[in-house]
Amino acid sequence: TSTAFNKKELGIILKFFVAAVFSSTLISLGVYLGFTSKHITDIREISVFISHIRLSLLVCMAVFALIWLWMQERKTVADKISIPVLIIWFVFFLALLESITGLGILFFVLIVFSFGEIIRQKKFVYLAIITPALLGGLFAGLRYWSSIYKNVSRVYLLHRI
Repeated sequence: TSTAFNKKELGIILKFFVAAVFSSTLISLGVYLGFTSKHITDIREISVFISHIRLSLLVCMAVFALIWLWMQERKTVADKISIPVLIIWFVFFLALLESITGLGILFFVLIVFSFGEIIRQKKFVYLAIITPALLGGLFAGLRYWSSIYKNVSRVYLLHRI
């Protein structure tokens, strides 16, 4: 076995990973905007290198890596600017890709980690305030996704008739 990475080495690896995922999202955006000769009929076809679901999961991992990098003590001015901008870009890209799987996993894991962090820091007042808001958002999201499912099922059923 090898020795574990120290925080500096892990930070470097995560930054390269985030850069690779960011590059892939920019290339996918280029395909979407028509900068390539690839003709797309479905938004999921903009993912050039891997399937759209795998790309959305890599985007989620990149967001979590950026959150980890943000939580480190030392941040340069470039980190303070680039990390939030990249997180916003990745969430926007998941919405552009119409990846319900990626968005669902991203928000579910963020909710779980938020609860864990609140409990770890023993900030139970925040827990009492945030829990109803998160549960309300979760309920609204589930209702929205179920309405999408019903509409898609109805359209699919009409096409089969």
